[in-house]
This record gives sequence, structure tokens and C-alpha cells, in this order.
Amino acid sequence: MDFRQVRIIWKKEMVDLFRDRKTWLVSVLLPFLFIPGLMSLILNMESRSQEAARKDIPIVIQGEQAQIVAALTRNPAIRVVHVNDPQQALKEGEIRAIVKLDPQINEKLQRNQTAEIEVFYDPTNPKSAIAQNLLKSHLQAVQDQLVAARLARLQLSPEIVKPLDIQSRSVATEQQKTGGFFAFILPFLLVVSTASGGMAAAVDLVAGEKERGTLEALLTAPVHGMSVLTGKWLTVTLMGCISALASVCSLLLSFRFAPQLAGLQGGDFPDPVHAVSGANVALLLLFLVLLSMMFAALMLGLSSLAKSFKEAQTYITPVLLVAMVPSYLTMSLAPNEIPTAYFFIPVLNVVAVMKQLFHGVTQWGAVLGAMGSTGLFVVLAIVLAATLFRRESLIVKG
Repeated sequence: MDFRQVRIIWKKEMVDLFRDRKTWLVSVLLPFLFIPGLMSLILNMESRSQEAARKDIPIVIQGEQAQIVAALTRNPAIRVVHVNDPQQALKEGEIRAIVKLDPQINEKLQRNQTAEIEVFYDPTNPKSAIAQNLLKSHLQAVQDQLVAARLARLQLSPEIVKPLDIQSRSVATEQQKTGGFFAFILPFLLVVSTASGGMAAAVDLVAGEKERGTLEALLTAPVHGMSVLTGKWLTVTLMGCISALASVCSLLLSFRFAPQLAGLQGGDFPDPVHAVSGANVALLLLFLVLLSMMFAALMLGLSSLAKSFKEAQTYITPVLLVAMVPSYLTMSLAPNEIPTAYFFIPVLNVVAVMKQLFHGVTQWGAVLGAMGSTGLFVVLAIVLAATLFRRESLIVKG
């Protein structure tokens, strides 16, 4: 294999891809613009929906207790209405909730007994769910007032009904908390973007050229076949890396600016600056490159099997499905709960290491195991692609 020829082939393929606007649109520009736009739209719609749900809350109150009714109607958004069939009105969305008071509520409260209050709502209706939460908060405030009044009548301290003061203290740093949030979504996005980013290039560089007849012309030139394959492999690898980085940058920018674009406060959203340390970024980039190399070789091998552009797409599409599965397998696992075997399974090992790195955990045994096994899978994928590429019956059209 001649490395000068590899460089020439790689340069030629990259120039062709730069000229192909569709490839860059799908691999880079679309994910870069789509994710912030979609997130801004979702946040904006959610914000408007919740605002509208809190502005007007029609409810039915069944029963009478002056203090409770006054506490609920003190909120100007809550309207007490009267309907013939409250349950049917709730199901049809005419009202948001039904507050049913104990028939003997006044007598029980006077005797320091417990009176029951039922709040009926429709969990399938987001506006009804919001109303239920708001009503419970108002009713809790009334309960606190009644408890304070009872204790005052009995000349007892409020501490009697609060024997324990339970406090929750977080032992995670800000970086670990932010990284833990991104560990839930970024490994999935990185893996899928790496696979999808190189897919269009892999299909076009072998099956596409085979269908157009340009691959045969290239192989008849005084260029070693493995130099041709290596140049194409480097091109697909680079496209996978670029697509993954574009998607991640897009997601991080979304969390930074989408809340403000949607008119929300950014304080409740994770800051991507604290997501991961600089040293772990280098490890993430290394695994990203290794994963891109493996996917590129695998997809080029599948593209060699195909007789046409559409057939290659059919063969390569399942690769995306395979890439999604490992992310789901580790989603519910804490970084210290990941089984050792996961670090030696293709794709799953990279996802497992990414999850640990985002949580700020660096277990060098796991990192080296995943790195070595991924390197082995890269070699096996390259051998497979080279074996298929050498078969004249697969490469020569017809």
C-alpha cells in the first residue's frame, strides 16, 4: 500500500464530498440547526401551554367549608363553576378538577378530627394534572394553618408534630451533577451520529461508484486496491467524526441558548461548560475516533456487498439500529454498576466508558479494556472490508 496514493485518494474523495451539498446538509448542517430549533420550539410550546393552564382553572367544589373555599378562590386563576355532571365535565375537559369535601368536615375540624378531601383529576389531560398539583399546594397550606391553630388552642409547640428534621445533602460536585445529566443523552447521540454521519459517504463511495461505473475506472488506474479502500475508509471515518461533533456541539449550544430563545430562565437548565473535565474530553475524542473507524470499515464492507445505491442503504440501515441498543442498555445503570463484560462488547464498551467519563469517573482498567477491545474490533472490521473489497465479483459491476 502506497501512502502517497492513499493521500491522493482521500483528498479526491473529500473534494467530491465537499462539492456534494446534500452530504453536508444531511451530515453536518441539518443536525447542527435541527436540534436547537427543535428544542427551542418544544420549550416554547411547553412554556406557553403551562402558562395557559395556570391562567384559567375552572373547578367544581362539592361541599362547603369557608376556610378551604376562601383559600382556593384566593388564587384569581381558580374559578368555581357549577355543572350538572362534574365527572363527565372533567372527562370532557370542561373543568380541570373536582374538590370533594367531607360532608361532616366542619364538625370534624371542630372536634380536632381528620376530615377527608378528595381531588379528582384527569392525568391524561396535562392541564388537569397542573390544576391538581396547584390545588394540593393550596390545600396543604390550609392544613398547615389548621394544625397551627389546633396546637395554639392546646398550647403546644409546633415541634411536637415535627419530631424529625430530615435534610438531604448532595455529595456530588457541580461537574458530576451536570455530567451525570449529559451522560443520559450524549452517549446515545454520539454513537448514532457517528454511524449516521458516515453512512451516506460509505454508500456513495463504493455502491454509488459501482453503480455509476466509476469504481472500475479507478481500480484500472495504476493505484493499489488497498490504497483506494484506505482512502475511502479515512473519508468515511472523518465524516462520522464531523457529524458526531456537530451534533454534540449543537446539543450543548441548545442547552446554553434554547431556554433564553424560548423565553425561559436558563438557571434551571444544566450548563454544558461543567459537563466534563478537559482530560476526559481527550479520552472521549479518542473513543469517538475509534468508533468512527469501526463503523466506517463495517459500512464500507456492507457497501461492497451491494449491487446498487438503494441496496447498500438497505444493508447499512440496520447498523443504526445496532448502534442504538447499547445506549439503552446502560441508561439506567450508575457508572459503578456497569458489568465488566460490557467493556469488551463492541459499541457497548464505548458507551459504558463515555457514561463513566461524563460522571467524572475514570477507571483506567475499564478504559484500557474498552480501548483495546475497540481497537481489536476496528482491525476485524478493516479485515472484513478488505476481504470483500478484494473480491472482483463484488466490485466489478455485472
